[in-house]
Amino acid sequence: MNKGEWRTQALHNTAVRRDYYSVTVPKGRTDLSPDEMEKWLGQIESESAQILTNKIDRQKSLGKDERLILGLFIATLRMRNPFTRERIGEFISKIGEQIAAMIYHRSIKDADYFRQMTEKLQRDTGEDFSDMTPEVLNPTKYDVKADDEYVMGLSFTHVLKIARILATMQWVVYRAPDGARFLSCDNPYFEINPLSRSFYDRAGLFNPNIEVTLPLSSTQFLFISHQKTKGGMYRLATPQQWKTLNYRVFLSMRDFIVTHSRDFTPNEQQLLEWINRVAKAPSSNHR
Repeated sequence: MNKGEWRTQALHNTAVRRDYYSVTVPKGRTDLSPDEMEKWLGQIESESAQILTNKIDRQKSLGKDERLILGLFIATLRMRNPFTRERIGEFISKIGEQIAAMIYHRSIKDADYFRQMTEKLQRDTGEDFSDMTPEVLNPTKYDVKADDEYVMGLSFTHVLKIARILATMQWVVYRAPDGARFLSCDNPYFEINPLSRSFYDRAGLFNPNIEVTLPLSSTQFLFISHQKTKGGMYRLATPQQWKTLNYRVFLSMRDFIVTHSRDFTPNEQQLLEWINRVAKAPSSNHR
């Protein structure tokens, strides 16, 4: 979208970063592998795919365990994009910078504090810090950046709790109207509080007004909220619901809009207008 270019290719390896979830295995650990996280995510994907195929595609009701598995899959999608990881990394880095500055300033003013700190470092690491001076701690002389593996671990820390919350909410699977389809993107999970004037005012999944949307395919779109509505779990989207759900794809996307065809029907002209408009806008102005 940033370049306004169409690309036609197989779905496999589209918008993929290699080794994005690779981890460093500590020496002596034979029970772990660098792709341990990828294996875990792959297992969730496999189990979820079966439920999507056997239940969602056939418009059957979901059991408690099935909702929890799909909830876990959705919760991982919440974290599985570079934008989220970078945002969390930047947040942690800023905290690290503030802590480093506090330690530095106190070390300059309080010699006893600095001495006790270096003594503890020496006990913990076995290294000699007797020649270290407070100036070594000056944060202006180095960059404080969160470790990628730490950020990745932190990103997925609460996915099970999120999955449990999602599983207890109200789920609706909308079917696209005839002659229309749903789009997807590189950041398909989306949360919004439609009653707030601020796009960023969401207040988390416990907000009674929060809505979660996720395209499942070109014909199905998942809508999750705390509000009970009539009509059952599987419904045909009205033209306005179809527009709203697709528009949220544009709000959540970072770099890519995904569609199974470049040919747009007369009923889909709104989608083409949005694509042409957003593709010409700078990435920072997508919202």
